[in-house]
Amino acid sequence: MLGVNSLIADLTTAEQRLILWVSVDGSYGYWHNLTSSSRTPLKFDVVEVMTGITEEKYESSAFAITPRPEESVSIKERLYRDKNWSVIREIVDKEPEIYEKHQRSQLLRRASEMSGIKANNIYAFLDRYWRAGKSKNGLLPLYSNCGAKGKARKEVITSTDVQATTHKKSGKALTDADLPTLNAPSASII
Repeated sequence: MLGVNSLIADLTTAEQRLILWVSVDGSYGYWHNLTSSSRTPLKFDVVEVMTGITEEKYESSAFAITPRPEESVSIKERLYRDKNWSVIREIVDKEPEIYEKHQRSQLLRRASEMSGIKANNIYAFLDRYWRAGKSKNGLLPLYSNCGAKGKARKEVITSTDVQATTHKKSGKALTDADLPTLNAPSASII
């Protein structure tokens, strides 16, 4: 049977979806596409997914959550995480309402009014929480995402490095023939 934090891999498209919630009667649920940039959980039919697993269209496994040890979290990171958690704490447990578009927008609007944070930013917190397997530590700062994308970090350049590179500049040395003569009388146009 499919359960929360089951990872479903689509063998034809290579998409991975994390199950966030399954109804009490087991007929439908909501999952989050981990290979897409979409932040919206989608509804799925449990019978269709189970059939896909038996027909080997899908592969099911447990989502491996590797919690970061609390002692390795700095005070600054903990404050950042807890501040963001306080914004979404009240709405994450409102299942399945949080997964349904119209009701989610109302929940986000209320959370935005209470916290003073834009609804779009709250939605980003929810996305990070869901992608982390509904773990509060998914809200820790993502320092690995800082800086320009796709650019390797350069080492610090010292002043001696700058001086060494300035002497290596290429170019043409100017001669007297290149410079206009200053003492030559200017030609007048009549």
